[in-house]
Amino acid sequence: MKIIKKCIIFIIVASLLLTNYVGVVKAKTIEDCKTILFDVENEYTINKDECVLYIGESLQLEVKKNGESFHEIIWTSDDPLIAEVDSNGKITAHGQGETTIVGEVEDDYVLCYVTVKQEYMLNRTSIKMVEKDSYQLSVSYKNKKCSK
Repeated sequence: MKIIKKCIIFIIVASLLLTNYVGVVKAKTIEDCKTILFDVENEYTINKDECVLYIGESLQLEVKKNGESFHEIIWTSDDPLIAEVDSNGKITAHGQGETTIVGEVEDDYVLCYVTVKQEYMLNRTSIKMVEKDSYQLSVSYKNKKCSK
């Protein structure tokens, strides 16, 4: 389902880009028939197009237009419960999962695919037990801010 969501976003963005850069010239002869394809060069760049964060961590996104900082961006998150983004492009991780941060810049878009993980991992997430059984869980910490 997550892959389908990413594919749909990609198709939408690609469609928007191509409608701005593809034109057809009508002509009377085959020699005159031409399809004009312009190079689709994204003049906008983003400092992170994908990232992994742990719950509670933040990351500042930066967009450049032709190498210069660009700040006229409308930021949105596909799923703010996983990671939200403020009006300045600062992502904050809230819940485990994947989401896409979209920055709308003039007639273009920049994307950052975000994966949010838990700060800790248990060696088992479920176990079947009967009365008087015991099992020792172990915890591993993935975030350097956490300690045992």
